[in-house]
Amino acid sequence: MHPFNQIRGDATLRLMAAELVKIIRQNAGVDWTLRKNIQAKMRVSVKRLLKKYGYPPDMQKLATENILKQAELLCRDVGLSVA
Repeated sequence: MHPFNQIRGDATLRLMAAELVKIIRQNAGVDWTLRKNIQAKMRVSVKRLLKKYGYPPDMQKLATENILKQAELLCRDVGLSVA
């Protein structure tokens, strides 16, 4: 189990997940995977969320990149990304 999961409870992780989905939905649109300015805005929002919930700073970059990769795959599946 990830150390962050041990510190934070399931309720906190659910809140984080819900906020992450909101961030992605607010920013994702047609061709967002090609637009660097939208990706940068999403990256900043995700980092702020991780910091808000006390995610370890040394792990934030990797977590942010993983979240954006997952968002890209999810949006591709539902047709929000036209690349």
